[in-house]
Amino acid sequence: MKWSNMPGVAVFAVTLTTAGCSQFYNGGLGLRHEERQMVTAYHQAQQQPNQQPGQAQQAEAVPLDPVEPVQVRTPDQQQVDFQSPDPLAADASAQAQAAGHAAAPGSSMVGPLALYGQVEPRLVPRSSPLDGPENLRRITFAPEGADFDPALDPTGKLLAFASTRHRLTSDIYLKRVGGTTITQLTNDSANDVMPAFSPDGSRIAFASDRAGNWDIYLMDIRGGQPIQLTSDPSQDLHPSFSPDGRRLVYCSYGGASGQWEMVVINLDEPGSKRFIGHGLFPTWSPVEDKILFQRARQRGTRWFSIWTVELVNGEAMPPTEIAASSNAAVITPEWGPNGQQIVFCTVINPGTDEQERPRQADVWVVNADGSGRACLTGGRFVNLQPTWAKDGTVYFVSNRSPQGQESIWAVRPDPVGQLAQPSPETVGEPAAMVPTP
Repeated sequence: MKWSNMPGVAVFAVTLTTAGCSQFYNGGLGLRHEERQMVTAYHQAQQQPNQQPGQAQQAEAVPLDPVEPVQVRTPDQQQVDFQSPDPLAADASAQAQAAGHAAAPGSSMVGPLALYGQVEPRLVPRSSPLDGPENLRRITFAPEGADFDPALDPTGKLLAFASTRHRLTSDIYLKRVGGTTITQLTNDSANDVMPAFSPDGSRIAFASDRAGNWDIYLMDIRGGQPIQLTSDPSQDLHPSFSPDGRRLVYCSYGGASGQWEMVVINLDEPGSKRFIGHGLFPTWSPVEDKILFQRARQRGTRWFSIWTVELVNGEAMPPTEIAASSNAAVITPEWGPNGQQIVFCTVINPGTDEQERPRQADVWVVNADGSGRACLTGGRFVNLQPTWAKDGTVYFVSNRSPQGQESIWAVRPDPVGQLAQPSPETVGEPAAMVPTP
């Protein structure tokens, strides 16, 4: 989770946490007291006699840490309100209630767009039936530190992620989804984060501060010396490949504008850059020249919403807002494997404290036109950084392990997962994560 301390900007976004870098947080500082109580209560509930023995056993050799669908909640937990996309209206309503004033008869806090339809917040499920042991699997098991920034290769068989499991600074690792061994891809004393696979799966782009500030690098998945693609004084993060593998988009903190900017470069000529708009964590569609990103609905705040922008002959068209909430930051969107769905996170009441970690974060999926919203996680933990594999499995970072450390987990959205059927060569590895009846 990142709370940016850059001058003149307050940014909320999901990435890594590293010691010695004030921009980032990775859970290494430990849990708050109430979070520790929540984790303890959750795992105590797992040991109750009504738990079915062997309920979460699966065919693969990887040990599992099952999640029982119990309702363990912090007192301040809330539901995400997609009804009104205007956080200012929500703040005004809350202030009026705190002052003892009721809303005027006939008044409505519903915004004019009502992006998800006129659904009363109280009708939104408070937990997800998908967040249970039969549909959830723990993927990484770092004995120390944290695993984060998951990325899947085009086949869905290989997972890249950043981790502080071996030292306070992070490196990039590779792991077979159905395996137990990991390969350390980078080994630098600085921080390497946010890996992204090329469309052919042969290369990985990532961000690193090894040159003194955050820049974009490119390397072969077999190893070797990374190539530095950017070297400006700006902070460059979160690379993403175009479908043809010839271009990269990333976000850069612009010194002149005081905002995060999205930049496209050609890998054959990385010095030539094209600004395409303001936004964070851009992700290129796997099937077309369209980029998904998050942007603050009000400059200088953490009330983020999700947008897309289409590129026509390299030029950015007017952006389209896809998802917004009145009481949550809607963040870190990623495309589904066919470009028709989006997975993202919500953080209730993101607040203003740049060092405060979120108290509630959940993973959602939605169609690219804003319809068909569904929650994948049950709201009991901080669930962040989702990414979608070819077979429809969603991988994400969660602090739901017994120790409360951040690890990578996987959930199969059903029936959403049926929209991306695995190809014959991938059957038996990623698809085996979901036990058959």
